[in-house]
Amino acid sequence: MKQLTWWLRVAGVFYLLLGISNLIYEIIDPHFVAEGMVPAGYALDGVTVTALVHTFLPASLGFAVLGVLMLYYSRLPEQARLLVLVVALLELLTWVPYDVVWFATGLPVAPAIPFMLAHLLLGATGILFLRQYTKKTA
Repeated sequence: MKQLTWWLRVAGVFYLLLGISNLIYEIIDPHFVAEGMVPAGYALDGVTVTALVHTFLPASLGFAVLGVLMLYYSRLPEQARLLVLVVALLELLTWVPYDVVWFATGLPVAPAIPFMLAHLLLGATGILFLRQYTKKTA
């Protein structure tokens, strides 16, 4: 149970910080956010910047909400099994493929590598710790 508790805390802090920092960047410097989402050589006008930032806004809010939920349920890990499964599967089935597409479309690779590693690590350890917890309680 301790592994699941700590996974919820670490992933929760990561998600909360990621969500809040994304929101701050989207408000303070939307052009900077949009620059990171287009391949080199593409022009960014005001409409494109607005569209990209508004498209990314639900993901930023989702990270913040999931972060708060994980931190809350880290006190009750026995009730968080579905939350852990959902977050781990989101990592493996949504964010890892997103990173692969990121690489394939010619976007900057260097900033995306740490995120891909984090997505793989969070997804794999979430599934692993959830399985270990389920075996202990069965």
